[in-house]
Amino acid sequence: MDEPVPIKKILKPLRHEPLRAAFAIYLLCSLLGSCAIVTNPLQPPRGKQWETFREARHDVYPQQAIDSPILIAEQTIAWAGVVMDSRPIETKFGPAISILVDHHYFDWLEYHGPQAEIFFLSPRGEGQITVLRRTKSLVSTSEALREFPIGSMIAAAGRVIIERIDANTPKPQLLMINGYSVTRNLYRTDVYSYGREGEPVEKVNGSAYWKLFDAKQPQTSVR
Repeated sequence: MDEPVPIKKILKPLRHEPLRAAFAIYLLCSLLGSCAIVTNPLQPPRGKQWETFREARHDVYPQQAIDSPILIAEQTIAWAGVVMDSRPIETKFGPAISILVDHHYFDWLEYHGPQAEIFFLSPRGEGQITVLRRTKSLVSTSEALREFPIGSMIAAAGRVIIERIDANTPKPQLLMINGYSVTRNLYRTDVYSYGREGEPVEKVNGSAYWKLFDAKQPQTSVR
């Protein structure tokens, strides 16, 4: 288990890593034979969501939240990943959609260029998390799955709650303030591998994505 996160680290402001983004662009350029690629910070579809994500902490991760829950208790944290399940539940906060998420590292950037995909999640992450989106009333399972389909990408910002299944099994939950899902054709997890801040970006060797271009075949949405 990681050491508890020092206060100075947990409170540092968000800074996108330009070298990480530059290396990702370089790989895409070499792959596509074009450098007409522009990166932007994540732009959620609604204005209020943008404010929430802009102000949220992007440099706090699930294991850090488990190790140092008190230090982030009043902070807004942003996490991303892939939806594994979505269902309605009753919680102590009222009715909600419970979204089981496979957490993935994310650079919180959009890549606009000749490729179809905009978001490039790392294939790595820090395990399963639960995102809770409160609703006015209990929705149906089909409504929950329609809003957060299995296999879609999710970006969510909110307050972290650590619930323990037992004394040895902490379960990080994100009580969503704002968030949304991204359809499968707009993201990939098999292009770049990266982790926390300061860790290197690497091409995912053996990926079906890279094999398509290594063979000079047309791009398709293969995962």
